[in-house]
Amino acid sequence: VFAGLVISTVVAFTMQDTFVSSALIRIVPQQISQELVQNVTPQDVVDRINGMAQTILSRNTLTTLITSHGLYKKEMASEPMEDVINTMRTAIKIMPTAGVAMSGNRLPAMQVSFSYRDRYLAKAVCDDLVSRFMGQSTQDTLDSQAQASQFFNDEFGRAKHDLDEI
Repeated sequence: VFAGLVISTVVAFTMQDTFVSSALIRIVPQQISQELVQNVTPQDVVDRINGMAQTILSRNTLTTLITSHGLYKKEMASEPMEDVINTMRTAIKIMPTAGVAMSGNRLPAMQVSFSYRDRYLAKAVCDDLVSRFMGQSTQDTLDSQAQASQFFNDEFGRAKHDLDEI
């Protein structure tokens, strides 16, 4: 028993520390009235999160993160870039959560986490991932608003044309 304790202590001290940085992102539901546009279903939210995650976890984005933060230097010296990217993909976790309680309602949310051996780099990369999700979400929202605006303008034009004919 004593030998097992000594061996496990030695193994624990020789293992490399891994730090996990995580962030919780709340997903805001649509702001357009339900009478005008059909409400977004929970499946649409999951699809939207998955689409953003695929964009964020793409090869180009991960390569940019690796080079800009100087991650995985030892691995890059001995492994091809594709293996380093796969290692980083496994270190990033994107999980939907039950939600955040706000004014009696549970709003959908997702948790983004990144594991790395340097706690400061883990936090910096997690912050970068969150900002990329926020940027992607903002872009998606702007695109959605532009489509809604175009739809309303088309409907207004059609109604005005019908009224002018009458």
